[in-house]
Formats: sequence, C-alpha cells, structure tokens
Amino acid sequence: MLSVQRFFRFALWMMAVCVLLTAASGQAPDIDATTPEGALLQRIGMAQNEDEKIRDMDEFLGKYPNHAGVPWVLAQQIAVFETRKDQPKVMGAAEKLLALDPAAVRAGFAGLRAAESAGDGAKVIAFAEATHTACQKALSAAMPEGADEEQWKASQDYAKQILPLSEYALVTLAGKSSDAAAIDGYAERLTKLNEKSEYLPAIRERQFLVARAANNQALGLKAAESLASEGKASEDALLYLAGVYLETKRHPEKVMEYTDAALKSLAASKKPDSVTAEDWEKAVKFNTGLAHWIQGLQNANEKKWAAANHSLRLALPQIQGNSSMLAAAYFYLGISNFEIGKRSKTHKEIVDAVKFSEQCAAMAGPYQAQAKQNVKAMRAQYRF
Repeated sequence: MLSVQRFFRFALWMMAVCVLLTAASGQAPDIDATTPEGALLQRIGMAQNEDEKIRDMDEFLGKYPNHAGVPWVLAQQIAVFETRKDQPKVMGAAEKLLALDPAAVRAGFAGLRAAESAGDGAKVIAFAEATHTACQKALSAAMPEGADEEQWKASQDYAKQILPLSEYALVTLAGKSSDAAAIDGYAERLTKLNEKSEYLPAIRERQFLVARAANNQALGLKAAESLASEGKASEDALLYLAGVYLETKRHPEKVMEYTDAALKSLAASKKPDSVTAEDWEKAVKFNTGLAHWIQGLQNANEKKWAAANHSLRLALPQIQGNSSMLAAAYFYLGISNFEIGKRSKTHKEIVDAVKFSEQCAAMAGPYQAQAKQNVKAMRAQYRF
C-alpha cells in the first residue's frame, strides 16, 4: 500500500506522534483538598501504586460523575490502561472522554490504537471518525484567553499529526479485507471524512483488485472509475475499464480514452525492484497487446476497418499464446481486410482476409463456425 520510502517516513512520524501522545495527558483540575472530592483527586494525582490509583479513579467517577475533574480522571485512566495494554478499558475510557469533550484528540487516538490492537474493526471505524472530528474541532478552535501559547501550539501540532493517522486507519482495514463491499464502505467513509484524502486511491486500488478477483463488475467499475477520475488508475485498472465497456458496448469513447492512457503509461513505465526483468517484459508486452486488441475490436464494432486492421496487426505479436484473443483478432482482421479489399484495386487485402479467416476457422471457439462461412463466401466471390 505504501512505498518503502513512504513507509519509513510514516514509521518515523509515528514515533514522533507517540512521544507527543505520552506528553498530552490532559490538564489537571484545580484541587481544593479540604473537600472530599478534592482530597480524592489529590490522592489520584500523587498515587504511586497503579492498583490504588485505579481504585481511587473508579471511586471518584462513581461518586462525582458531574465534577469538572472527570475529564482529567478519564485521561489518567486512559494512560494507566494503556501501560497495562488493557484495550477494552482504554476504549471505554476514551469513549466517555469523547462524549464529554468531542475535541479530545488524545482520547480519540488512544481509543483508535486500542481498537487496532484488539482487532475490532467496528471500533476502529468509530474511533477513526471520532478522532478525525476531534482533530478538526481542535484545529478550528481559537486559543482560549490566558492559555499558555507554547502549550497551545503543541496541542495544535499534535492534532495536525493525528488527523491523517485517523484516515490511514481505514486504509489498514481495507488492506486486511477480501470483501469488495466492505472495502467500498471504507472508501465511502473516508470520502465523507476527507474527499481529498491522499489515502483514498489506496483503498480504491484495493477495492478494484478484490472486486476483479471476485468477478464483481459493479464494484470493480466503481473503484476503477474513481481512480481514473483522479488520474490514479494503474494500467490494469484502465484496461479493465476498457475491456468491460467493450464487452457491454457502453461508453465507446471511454474504450479508446482508457486504452490510449494505458499505452501511454506502459510506454513510460519502469520496472519495480521486486519484479524480475523477464516477468516485467512479459507483463508490459501482454498489456500493450491487450490495449491494441481492445482498440481493434472497438474499431471493428464501429466499422472503422482501417483503424481496426492497424490495431489488431499491432496486437498479434504480443498476444501469441492466448487462443481466445487470437481467434477474435483473426476473425476481425479477416472482416476488416475484406472490407478494405472491396475498395482496393490490387485485392492484396482480400488475400489477407482469406488467410486471417482461415486461421480463425482452424481454432475451436465462438468464432469458428462464422469464420468458415466467411472463408467460403470470400473464395466464391473472388474465385480463389
């Protein structure tokens, strides 16, 4: 999903965020130790024993649920439960704190990390959305009067760094899923959060691959079209779109647009380090042939015989070994050359038309019977 370079940058970024996260544990409330609740808050703040601190926090939240110190106590709970890796309790405290303060970025992100560690997809989504909202609220707020400027700037920087992490959480879910509908749901949720998110193409690419493998044309088209509209479609996605529109006879203009784009991209593509030179050459050769083949068939559908002949001849050397594609190419080359030859004085194209039609007639498949009839008719008309 991420390039190696972006992964390392991302990892370093996460380390920096975790440092900020440790520091951002909430503001302590003003304490009047002469009151029962104040004395309890003081004991919580000074506690060295975690078990005693947890007991005191539970007591405070039970006795004084409406006290101004509740957000601070919840923040303390989150910090303690994180050190204990008690993910359900981290999430529980985070949910309570977010209910009181929807701009509590730290609580949202702590809940998100806990949900990811617990493998709870539904909670990941909920906390990703809550964290995103918290970051937006925090970043749009004005600095309170009398606030420490450096602390305020640090909290703003923290929210800026957490915001994209809340979006990336949905990419992580998509990468683990083999359900095209679920992945589409993640993409729709991310679109609602940020329709310009840099991570949206990664989710749509995953959706395209999963949908294509499952032969889910509706979701495959949706993902590939989304990528194409943003100029992020791979050659595979472009050729998939062109192939579907050729087959369904929808959007003929897009067939040529997408195959042209694929050919341009293939011509400029460079071999990834993870692929051998031989495999890369084969893939580029086949996809180039596929693009010309699709164009040839589309031109034949539109009775653009010269263009069909040109494209299919370019495709032939690159699709050898694929019998179904070859049969279609020979069939339409036969028809295209025959139609061109009818207007030619040399009739060289008629000779080619018979040759291609005979090659198609020799191959089992849906074109064979008609190709045999075409050969017979051509020979009769031109006395071969």
